Amino acid sequence: MLVIGDKINILNPAVYKAISASNMSEIINLALLQSKAGVDMISINLGADLNPHMMEEVVRSIRDVVDLPICLSGSIEMIEAGLKEMS
Repeated sequence: MLVIGDKINILNPAVYKAISASNMSEIINLALLQSKAGVDMISINLGADLNPHMMEEVVRSIRDVVDLPICLSGSIEMIEAGLKEMS
């Protein structure tokens, strides 16, 4: 069974607030909590309305602290930005 952590979602009020304030510490904390809980993969869903640069920043921040595969959701521009950061 594959367990995907899906707490880093723009619909999560804490994530929305953190992203709006460019506060990556909250995003990092969510990634670490999910990793410690034993997820196999981290999902990032930032929707379609943000600047794709934010997806790059979120991916970079998570990859700095968690060594897990990342699943991306959002607009094609957001997904491309995340993939660019992961390559």
